[in-house]
Amino acid sequence: MKPEEIERRFAKGEAVFRYGDPGDSMFVLLRGQVGIFLPAAPTEGDAPLGRRLISFAPGVVFGDMGLLAGAARSADAIAESDALMLELQREPYERLVAEYPAVFGKLLLNISLLLASRVRSLSDELQAAHAVS
Repeated sequence: MKPEEIERRFAKGEAVFRYGDPGDSMFVLLRGQVGIFLPAAPTEGDAPLGRRLISFAPGVVFGDMGLLAGAARSADAIAESDALMLELQREPYERLVAEYPAVFGKLLLNISLLLASRVRSLSDELQAAHAVS
């Protein structure tokens, strides 16, 4: 894969991926903003956005859960502004694992720290909601 083949551009409102799509890549957001949404209930006409879980700014990795677990996407990722990102697909990811184990180890450490901070944020949010009710 050539480096230019992993650069992806999305227009505001465009889906990076949808709930249920194959989790065969992850993304690094370079410019713009991407929102992660739980899908809305089906309606007639244009599908509305579901509940926003989080919005990501440049520098953030997302889509990692699907790639690491080999599972379908658990939410929609929608460009909230024009966005530029890098995509790491499964085949180059597997080459990275095989050919550069030290780099892969650092990547996994960073993804682990990112996932831990997301779980912490969710726990804090749930605790705050529980305290209010």
